[in-house]
Amino acid sequence: MCRHRVTVSALSSYEIPSADVPMTNRFKITVDRELCLGSGVCIMYSPQTFAHDAEAKATVVNPQGNSLADVQISVEACPTGALQLIFDDQIDPVIDL
Repeated sequence: MCRHRVTVSALSSYEIPSADVPMTNRFKITVDRELCLGSGVCIMYSPQTFAHDAEAKATVVNPQGNSLADVQISVEACPTGALQLIFDDQIDPVIDL
């Protein structure tokens, strides 16, 4: 079975509760086109980030179009789990000498 996954990267930053070290995050939004049914839930929560393509499948048009919180809601609300939000965290620790 051939699975098509589209990946889009974006730069973003956010604060993690209870963390004193600021984090710079690079995140990827992936769309599994075989799982996507085109329900439009992602577009409802993040209309500047997602759109439907010619096949009525979700596609990422602007990874930074909506807030990170809105994109997370879209990912969690996807009825088929076709969307993923993947973080690649890089921490720059402060070292006291």
